[in-house]
Amino acid sequence: MSASSAYDQRQYRQMLHMIDAYERDQIGLATLTSNLEALLECLEHPSEDWPQAFQSEWSVLEQVYASTDDQLTSQLNRQDKNILNKAIVELRKLILSQTL
Repeated sequence: MSASSAYDQRQYRQMLHMIDAYERDQIGLATLTSNLEALLECLEHPSEDWPQAFQSEWSVLEQVYASTDDQLTSQLNRQDKNILNKAIVELRKLILSQTL
């Protein structure tokens, strides 16, 4: 495994850690959204189409967050929670597809 590959693997693991922290209510949607974006930008050698697929799902989080005036997701309506949950499931799948 090259150094850049090991570096990217750490970024993918950190992405999963951020999702886990969000699901345990340790971080809010704002933190999750910004951290995932930062980690995506840190990747050195992602698979060709992977960043676009990731951004497509990540943008769902950003849109839901932008539609709320509170950083906590506890007051989201059921529809927004369902949308978020589906996007998070897809993000996790995408990240896991890149981990060794």
